[in-house]
Amino acid sequence: MADSDDAGEQGKSDSPKPGVASPAESQGEGNPPGDWMKKSQFVAALNDVTRKNDLLQAQINELKTAQQQPAQKPATRAELNALVAHGDLTQVQSDTIWENQITDRVRGEATAAATHVVGAAEHQRKVDSELASYRELVPQAWEDGSSEREKASREYSFLVGLSLPQTKETELAALRAAFGDISTLRASKSARPGSSETHVESGGGRPPAGEGGGSDGPPKGLTPREKDHYEKAISRGIYANWAAVKDERKGYAKSKAR
Repeated sequence: MADSDDAGEQGKSDSPKPGVASPAESQGEGNPPGDWMKKSQFVAALNDVTRKNDLLQAQINELKTAQQQPAQKPATRAELNALVAHGDLTQVQSDTIWENQITDRVRGEATAAATHVVGAAEHQRKVDSELASYRELVPQAWEDGSSEREKASREYSFLVGLSLPQTKETELAALRAAFGDISTLRASKSARPGSSETHVESGGGRPPAGEGGGSDGPPKGLTPREKDHYEKAISRGIYANWAAVKDERKGYAKSKAR
């Protein structure tokens, strides 16, 4: 009788109590104790991310749809009158739409015109600035009879012959073709130690070395202006040396004597 009572008590202790989950149920199959809370948090976070991604994708689709829609054309006066005749608009509404369209068009045209004027003014300032730089770096190009002037004139005539207009832009293009771009021209001039901008004075009225018509000096009979002109031409590489200047002047003298 005692054995049967003990077995009954053991059976009662082994059976789960109503409303209390067993360890296996609370932990799940193959999960260590306490992990069921972490899994629920992960699922909730995943659902939140998915929801936000869906909202973002919906906004992207709306933007794409708006971009693909053609711009609405302004209504004509006849179209507005037809809407008034059908009772879809009142005459006041029609007049308001028409006036707003005129205002928008005028505002757009004014904005475009102002933008064009500002752009044109900026363009003109740039052209004038670069022309001033060439006048500073190659002043002989503005002197009648100089070789630089002839060189620039040839380039200008060539460009005009290609149907380019006779404008400052074409003049600037001719100067660039004749003497190179401004930055390179300025750099070569500033890096040249014996440029024409350097003046050496010597006492006693004695001429600088190399003058007097020698093989390495300028030819005799040059005026100060001619000498300065040829010195600058040699420094810019137009002539290799004074010998090249002498050869040119000899050829010019022979052709003039014929």
